[in-house]
Amino acid sequence: MMTSSSSEPLQLVIPIKKPLSSYSLPVVLNAFLAFILFNRSQVFCTVDDLARRVQVITMTGSSGKSTREGKMIQFLTSFQSIMATIHSSLTHFHYHVQQSKMHQPLVVMFAFGSSISMPKEIWRVTLKHMASGQEGACWSDGDVKRMMRMLLDAYIQITLRDLGLTKCHIIIHAPRLQDTCPEGLVTMERYSIKKNVTVVDLCLWYGGADGQVESSRDDMGVDAGHEEDSDWLYYRIKNSISGITY
Repeated sequence: MMTSSSSEPLQLVIPIKKPLSSYSLPVVLNAFLAFILFNRSQVFCTVDDLARRVQVITMTGSSGKSTREGKMIQFLTSFQSIMATIHSSLTHFHYHVQQSKMHQPLVVMFAFGSSISMPKEIWRVTLKHMASGQEGACWSDGDVKRMMRMLLDAYIQITLRDLGLTKCHIIIHAPRLQDTCPEGLVTMERYSIKKNVTVVDLCLWYGGADGQVESSRDDMGVDAGHEEDSDWLYYRIKNSISGITY
């Protein structure tokens, strides 16, 4: 188990061969799920582990929505739906990055909560430098809200408190180039400090050829030579819940 003090961000670098592919995304999300479950509730498991547990529970006839096993079944079902939705949206995001040659961060915030009475921040979606002249290159506010509503609907059956979290945001950034500022990240860091929530920051970096990307990796204290030709995701967890270290 990896530990750090509550004042220090935890960095998890997960190298992936092909970002946003049907293979690599489950790997990343499995690691994300395992991190949450292991460090928050001391139950180390991935989506596959959950699936096996569900199969055993079904064979033994053990059920019950109020039990931990029942909650795991609910979480498995909702997480698979979330994974599919995020995969679709990230693929869409990757397409726009390629087509529009964006030079500004693009931030999409997926907010997971324990009830439908969510704070207004769940709708804070920043879409920048979308190439309006290209077919299918724009997301409307309605499209984004529908996507987020699908996530919330899928997640509503199990609360974050069951997993030891009060709130979780997934923030997706475009590659940070030399002339950009990660204002979306700064905004969410300020928000997380003000609200004392846990933020999971997934920064997507596209690999190798851009010297600025390599420089940024060095700035973040990450070994730029690790998995030289592969892209990677940088995870940072800030503001641990009181009494919990990870």
